[in-house]
Formats: sequence, structure tokens, C-alpha cells
Amino acid sequence: LPIDAMARELIAGRGSTYAHPPANFYRALRDEQVRAEAVGQVFLGLRLQCARCHNHPFDRWKQDDYHAFASLFSRVRYQIVSNDKRDMLDKHEFNGEQVVYMARTGEYKHPNGSGQVAARILEAKEAMPASDDPLVALADWVGSAKNPYFAKAQANRIWRHMMGHGLVPGGDNFGAAGTPPKDPALLDWLASEFLSHGGSTKHLIRAIALSRTYRLGHEADANGMEKDPDNTTWWRHERRRLDAESLRDSILAVSGRIDLEPLRGTLLPQSSEGPAIGPMGNGGAEVSTAKRSIYLPVLRDAAPESLALFDGADPSLIVPERHPTTTPAQGLFLLNNLEMVRNGEALARKVLELEGTDAQRVAHMAKVIWNRPARPRELDTALEFLEAFTRKRGGLPQRARVEAFGALAHAQMASADFLLVP
Repeated sequence: LPIDAMARELIAGRGSTYAHPPANFYRALRDEQVRAEAVGQVFLGLRLQCARCHNHPFDRWKQDDYHAFASLFSRVRYQIVSNDKRDMLDKHEFNGEQVVYMARTGEYKHPNGSGQVAARILEAKEAMPASDDPLVALADWVGSAKNPYFAKAQANRIWRHMMGHGLVPGGDNFGAAGTPPKDPALLDWLASEFLSHGGSTKHLIRAIALSRTYRLGHEADANGMEKDPDNTTWWRHERRRLDAESLRDSILAVSGRIDLEPLRGTLLPQSSEGPAIGPMGNGGAEVSTAKRSIYLPVLRDAAPESLALFDGADPSLIVPERHPTTTPAQGLFLLNNLEMVRNGEALARKVLELEGTDAQRVAHMAKVIWNRPARPRELDTALEFLEAFTRKRGGLPQRARVEAFGALAHAQMASADFLLVP
């Protein structure tokens, strides 16, 4: 699904939050102003919050623009079918099916007391006719070539994911008060490529990946470090750690345990299935599953450890840019987590089924994990480790070999060559 089509489905989404997933976009956006700010930031790369209560002297969006835009969402209503919430005193918790629908009329009053505000899309000079569906009209405008913001915001985000930092720092402040793009011509070209190929992220990723800039090495030189130590002109590749979801999925993928089938239902235990151990109960452990990270349930104050430790985004907030941290807890997780041990042993069993010598098995495992051939010194060190581990482990030889290869795979999956984007 092209990202512009996805944006249309989310913005115009309504119906059952169970039967029609796009309707969940409005599930957590319970008032007009929050909806307007979320749509502006996520789909347009605009921070409209400053215009909520005053006219910002340096930005083009004034208070009247903000409230006319917020008025577009004034007809959104909710029918709560069920709400099996844990805290009966929490008015903001909804755990059950809801139906999002559009009322025939809606009223949005300007906070300055000037009366009702007519709905109007940003950039539009005329108010929207009352007979039009405001969300459908907004959704059509957001994904169209008439909107100058959507394509640039998406192009900037794709560039940032691939190159380490965006052409517009922060990624969601394209207004006049934001930081101007470092290379406006490049951003315009990326946006035009995005639009001319039907909003295809795949095409834009391919175009960037085939560029000389993307294929540069990460090695630094004295001249470059003197002129541009922060690499703002992308004169070298930035090595950075995989994000939380990619790291977990990559570990599952190289081990062969990953389950690529789409999830049906939920991974959370339901009230009819007995006491919950995990995010919903008092067990504290995350759900154990080989499904991709996109399917992991994330509850308030109970994010999965594998995501929370590695700077996973808070799903209740708009997080345009993650700021990676390096902490001792991350290293302890990689070395001691039971899932890491299981993944190492799963890969070890697959490698031991291969025909050939241990040297060939070690070389194969290194290529699977690091996506490159092992260097001679790495091969020698690995073979020495396997011999010493097996001799010290003792017991059944076959079990000792599985544990030895599992420990080697575990160590390689916790290494910098695996954790960092090459």
C-alpha cells in the first residue's frame, strides 16, 4: 500500500476499531485540537501547536488557521461497544471495541469568543462547504500533488532513516519557524521523485541506495573532520545502531526462528483465559513470541524490554526522531537474556546440520550473522573458542557442540558488526 494511500485511509478512517483498523487512528485522539496537531505533525511535517493560543510572530500559521484546521475534526464521534478497562477511575483508558463515525453536524468555537469557526484546510482560501465530508476532503488533499508538505515530509524521513540524519533536522518542523533544509534542491528532487512514482517509498529507497552518497564508507579523514566534524554534508557514512524493532527482528531472522505470518487476534492473554502473566499481569515479563516486533503488544508503562532498552518509541507520543543511547543495561540484555540464548542455539542447530568441517560451519555462520565473510583471525579465534568450550563443558559430545556453537552465535549477535548499520 503506497504511503499516500495509507495516509488517506487513516485520516478518513471510521467504523469499528476491530473490523476496520484505520479507525484506530482516532481512538487515542479524543479532541479536535489533538487530532489537528497529530495530522499536521505526522502527515505534513508541521508543528501547529504554537498557533493554538497565539499568533507566532515568525510562522505563517496564525491562530485563525489553526482553529479552522481543527474544526475539520469537530464531527468525529465515538460509540463505545465495550470497555473492559483495568482502572475504572481512568477516564482515558479504553480496552474494547469502539465505532468511530461522523456526526451530521459539528460545532467548533474559537477560544477568543468570536464564535463558531468554519472548517478550512491549510493553504485553502475558502471555507469548506458544510455538505462536504471534511475528513475525506482533507485525506484527498494530504495525498495529492497540491499539498506541498506531505511529499517533502516523507522524503525527509526516508532520507533520515537511511543516512543517519534528515535534510530538515527534527523531521517534523517544516514551518517558517523550523530549521530550513540543508539542501533545498535535493529535498525538492526527492519529493518530486516520490510524487512522480505514485508515492512509492520503495522507489525512493532504491534511488537513495543506488546513490554514491549512500555507498560511501564510514572511514573518517583529517580533512573531512576539520571541515565538517558533524557530517552535515554526508561526506562519509554514519555507523549507527539498528533501531529497537530492527535489532529484535534481525536476531530472530538470522536464528531462523522468526515467524513472518501476519498476526491474527492478539498476543495478550484475555480475561477469559485465566490470570495474565506479563504486561497485563504481575509477572513483569514481555510476551514470548517469534512474531515480528510490529505485532508486539505495547501497554502504558509496560513496553517490551527488548524495545524499551534500545530506545523504542513510545506509541502514545509522536516521535519524529529517536535519540539513541548507550547504557550498561543494553549490554547485559544482549549477554544474558534467555531469548538471546535460545536464538543462538537455534542457529547452532541449523549450522551443525550442514555437511563439511567446523571451519566451514563457522564461516557459514559468520556470513549469516554479519552478512560478510569472516576474516582469517576471526575464524581462528572462533575455532579455538569452540575447542576450549567443548573441552570445558564435558558431558555428551553432541550437546556440548550445540552449546559451543550456540555460545559463539550468541557472541556474534551481540557484536558491533551485527548491532551497527554497516
